[in-house]
Amino acid sequence: MQIRDLTGEEIERVYQETAGSILEGFPFVNDFSKIREKVQRGEIIFAGAYQEGDGSQELFGLGAITSSGEIFGIYVRKMHRHHGVGTALLDALCRMCQGRFSVMRMNVEAPSHLIPLFQRSGFVCCGSLQEREGRFWASMERIMPLVAEEPSAKKTSKGTIGVIIGICVVVLILLIIIVLLGGRLLGELGKNQREQVHQNPGYHKQEKYDWEEKHTPSLDEAGDSKQTDRSSEDELADIEVYEAPVSYAVRTEKYEKKSEETKLSVDFDIEYPQVEGLPSGKDQEVNQILRDAAMSSADLFYLQPAEEVQEFFSSQENLYLASEVDYKVTYMDENLLSVVFTDHYFLGSMYLEYSDLRARIINLETAEQYEIEDLIVSSPELIRRWRMGILDQNPDSYPGKELEDNVYERMLTGEIVDGRYFANLFLDKNGVWIGFTYAFQSDDGQRIERGWTTVPFAWKEFAPYESDHKMWDILKK
Repeated sequence: MQIRDLTGEEIERVYQETAGSILEGFPFVNDFSKIREKVQRGEIIFAGAYQEGDGSQELFGLGAITSSGEIFGIYVRKMHRHHGVGTALLDALCRMCQGRFSVMRMNVEAPSHLIPLFQRSGFVCCGSLQEREGRFWASMERIMPLVAEEPSAKKTSKGTIGVIIGICVVVLILLIIIVLLGGRLLGELGKNQREQVHQNPGYHKQEKYDWEEKHTPSLDEAGDSKQTDRSSEDELADIEVYEAPVSYAVRTEKYEKKSEETKLSVDFDIEYPQVEGLPSGKDQEVNQILRDAAMSSADLFYLQPAEEVQEFFSSQENLYLASEVDYKVTYMDENLLSVVFTDHYFLGSMYLEYSDLRARIINLETAEQYEIEDLIVSSPELIRRWRMGILDQNPDSYPGKELEDNVYERMLTGEIVDGRYFANLFLDKNGVWIGFTYAFQSDDGQRIERGWTTVPFAWKEFAPYESDHKMWDILKK
């Protein structure tokens, strides 16, 4: 099999000969002029897989990648599937992009049924499965080695010399970087003691287990990426609990499931609060809200999986599913209960690791759950102060520095933005906290940071942003 990049004329000919079917699922498939423009501007590479050596011009498959390293599309004819064509195409596209545009990080929004294909090609998931229009997708990426060659039919002595020189230059640059940055790295180590490396999006209570024995390679090992969050123990310890005398009791419920079978290993260690003896008699309704918050990952991927999730897992071998959930009751009186949960989980393998922060505020009289969008009146000033709080904790935070204000605005309306960012609200003795779970990736794919963080606001400080929701009146009684 021969894989080579295609000219604009070849791409257009293939498109016309197949009535566009070979580009099914590619962006702009209904407007080929946009594809033509991108090719002409050098913003996208198309590669085709052909039979090698028999003079045949039959196209087995076609793939495309943008100049920023985003997989634009991949297609293999049905008769040639399951023979390594897709994997070879993806590998060639990544090496072409690296060689031509010096891109080190490749990325793709992969439909769930293609996740195994991208995993075989060295891609790893960097976010949880997200549902859009009835389908599940995952953000994935591949970090390229420092030295790469574009695929070519021949290697000349001149090319070999170039590669050797390139390797020498890279080694020299690395030595210089090590010397210059060594002191800075030691300083950063002390400053970031409270931050943990983990694999999310960065997002979920993906930060607990005995990870010492289950090391998952982090993207920090591969380039300009960070997977940081405050550990649940350190971060939640900063929250000063308000606990008024109450007539009801709170106990801890625990769900544990550990098993290791031929194709599936599970490790669930989940704790959550349950109330007993509420004057309102709403124990069952309140407890269901608390249980569902803690068991979210276990339900979605193990106990009550959707059909598409089941199909994805059935295509995998040696599945590893895990979730470790901790909680803290941050505010409790006769009327309101506020609880924050941290969930550290793995979805399918040790390479699909996530961490979420979830929060619940519940009216104990009515068993209503209060959402952030109901409680807050957003404003540019609130967004500015929220962003400043994030940067005060971590001045190098990519989402703190680079996310646009409208992303913060949308989170405050309860939206999970791009399947990567969401916010929640919880109470403590001194005021309110905004929790922020993120799986940041820059537009060029070169900067990644995942995790969660929280920003506190004193009662008086937050008063200008309170809505007319009845919760605020309950708190003032």
